[in-house]
Amino acid sequence: MKIALFSDIHANIDALYPVFDDIYARQPDVIYCLGDLVGYAPYPNEVVELIRSKGIPVIAGNYDQGVGLYSNDCSCAYIMDEDKSPGVDSITFTYKMIEDRDGTIRHAINIGSAGKPKDGDPRACYAMLEWDGDLDLKDPAGLEVDFIRVEYDEAVSTAEFGTVSKAETLRRILVYTAYHTDRSRH
Repeated sequence: MKIALFSDIHANIDALYPVFDDIYARQPDVIYCLGDLVGYAPYPNEVVELIRSKGIPVIAGNYDQGVGLYSNDCSCAYIMDEDKSPGVDSITFTYKMIEDRDGTIRHAINIGSAGKPKDGDPRACYAMLEWDGDLDLKDPAGLEVDFIRVEYDEAVSTAEFGTVSKAETLRRILVYTAYHTDRSRH
């Protein structure tokens, strides 16, 4: 089984296209988006539409939730100094097996950012999980996790980040959401 996981696109369509090219070239069995489609770059609507057009299941990230709830708070700010250290440590892309006190084995995987990496490497990042047969979560060798970096023209993307204010980006998202939301389902 092969699963592609990507997240933290932050409206960076310039990074998303090459990430998709790379993912589809590797032919995963399934693809999931773990959220944060919007924020920062000026193409939130295009990112949402591209992912939607491919039928990829999406989990709402904190930025997506903030926009969906018409909030100015993405719940990503560090309020107290002691909150900063774990956040900085979590930026590096990791894969660790953790055993809980009750003996339960958990796999902790930070899959990286497809659109706004924070680890000093400007390339887009996503993760590919792979295993053969029945997955034994207690076997450290049972699950293979690859962090895949993808080149894109970050100079174009970086220039575009500054072309639209955050207020204008949020306005575009809200107008788009209001226009495309079927209010009869709510």
